[in-house]
Amino acid sequence: MKTFCPFASAVVLIFALCMTAAHAAEKNNARGCKAAFSSVYTDLKDDCPASKPEGDDGDPTHTCKSVGPYHAYIYYSALGTHVQIDEGEKTVLRLPEQGHDETLKRKLEWRLADGKPFAVIYRVAQYTEKGLEQVGGSYMQDEHKKGELIVVRGLKEHSGLKEDMNPAKIKMANEKAQKFIDEGFCKLQK
Repeated sequence: MKTFCPFASAVVLIFALCMTAAHAAEKNNARGCKAAFSSVYTDLKDDCPASKPEGDDGDPTHTCKSVGPYHAYIYYSALGTHVQIDEGEKTVLRLPEQGHDETLKRKLEWRLADGKPFAVIYRVAQYTEKGLEQVGGSYMQDEHKKGELIVVRGLKEHSGLKEDMNPAKIKMANEKAQKFIDEGFCKLQK
C-alpha cells in the first residue's frame, strides 16, 4: 500500500522552487546582470487615500504610499482620471488617462532591481474615439471601451524603456512585460 508523505512532498516542492530561482539567477548572471528582480504592488483604491485641497470645492486628489523615493499621484479632469509618478514634488512619469470608473479598479506594479524601483507596469483600458463627437461627453466610458493594454515604462534613467502590450494578443502578457523591462534594465547596466 502506498502512503502519502506530506513532508517529502514539501521537500520536493521547496527543492523545485529553489532550482527554478537558481536557474533564473543563473540566466541573469550569464547575461552579465546580477540584479535580483521583484515586484511591489500599489492598489489605486486601497493604498491611495483621497484628500481635498483646503478651500477648494474641486475633485479630491489621491497620493499613494511611497515605493522607494516614488509615489503615484491621482487627479481628475473633466474627461478622465490621471495617474502620474512623482519623486517628491517632481513628476517623473505620466501614465495614460483613464475613464473615471477605471482607475481606482487598477493596481500599479513597481518593478524593483535589488529592492530599488526602476519601472512601472500598468494595465489600462483602450477606448474608441466615437464619444469625442458628443458635446460635453467623454469617450472614456464603458460603452466605448474596446480592450486593454499593458503599459510598461522605465523611471528616470530607465525612461527609454517603453512598451505597450495587448494582453488579448500575447500569451502570459504580464510575465512578458516583466521580462521586457528586466532585460532592458540588464542591457542598460552594461
